[in-house]
Amino acid sequence: MGKTDTAAARGNAATNRGRIAEPGRRGNPHSPALALANGAGRTCLRGRMPVVWGLAPTPSDEPVNAVKSPPPRRRVATFAAALLGGCLAGMPAVRAAEPLPPDAIQRAIDKAGGWLVKQQRPDGSWLAMRSADRSVGATGLVLLALANAGLSPEDPAMRRGLDWLRSQQPDDTYAVSLQTLALAMLAPEADRAILARNVAW
Repeated sequence: MGKTDTAAARGNAATNRGRIAEPGRRGNPHSPALALANGAGRTCLRGRMPVVWGLAPTPSDEPVNAVKSPPPRRRVATFAAALLGGCLAGMPAVRAAEPLPPDAIQRAIDKAGGWLVKQQRPDGSWLAMRSADRSVGATGLVLLALANAGLSPEDPAMRRGLDWLRSQQPDDTYAVSLQTLALAMLAPEADRAILARNVAW
């Protein structure tokens, strides 16, 4: 090959490399479509025309042993992780909280139960926080809480609450379910008829 042919070949190669940045040009062997087919870029389809961004150079234009730097987002994440690790390494160790002794837990339960008893209305019910129509459900829920706190069904507050609860005929799922739970736990034999009614509801 002569000098003229060598110069022409170099000119053609430079022309072809320059066409990489010319999307849509016909006859371009390094068009975005071919680059995308080789995984050199990313696409975002808008209608029927692909939009290309981040077009990487073709493999022939990259050095063989080139070391690529990570994407900007990955570099930021790595820096943030390193910074956070350094900050945490300099912090004193957090000590676990000491477990509460059983008598302290029981005092808290007794205090909460006493507060609930003070909220009982004269008719034996408890008023719901959001609506008076929810009193059946609220009363059943409080009776369950007091029973689990250790109050006997024979306690005066419990007896008043149970008597009021038995006199109600709720017609919504929340109230029926809590009435059933409370009576089934505290007086299943005495309130068998009410429980059967609620089961069939």
